[in-house]
Amino acid sequence: MSKARMEDVEGGSLVGAWLDGREHICLKAFRLGKSHTSHFLIPLDPAPHPLTKLTLIHKDPEERVTRMDKQVRLSLSEAMPAVGAPDVGQAFINDRGTFLKVHDSDSRIRPFAYIDLATGEVRARQEQGHLDFVLWEVERKSGFFGLFG
Repeated sequence: MSKARMEDVEGGSLVGAWLDGREHICLKAFRLGKSHTSHFLIPLDPAPHPLTKLTLIHKDPEERVTRMDKQVRLSLSEAMPAVGAPDVGQAFINDRGTFLKVHDSDSRIRPFAYIDLATGEVRARQEQGHLDFVLWEVERKSGFFGLFG
């Protein structure tokens, strides 16, 4: 496990980070601005309880995190037809990719953010069109833990 600066970790990667005095496995996300890139973590394990509290956590680009892609992976279930709109903490597929709905850290501008699970890019308004839900879980090489969906 190697340490890296947030700005050097690819979006969509799983990393280990200390948040609120506890180590978490997090998804690394980013948002492209006009003059800079914002970097975020989303704690997946342990995740907040209830899962509907899942939120982007803004991080300094120089902050160091532990690369975890060789130890863990994000596993997705088979697609299931969506019933209603996704809630915070749910993953879904639309015609643009697979996304995880979370609370945006700057809720004054937009209440929700949608994380492209392939790239880690933070997107807005992805609930339009045909949707399928998928369950997600963090899988360790030594086994599964933390079923979320």
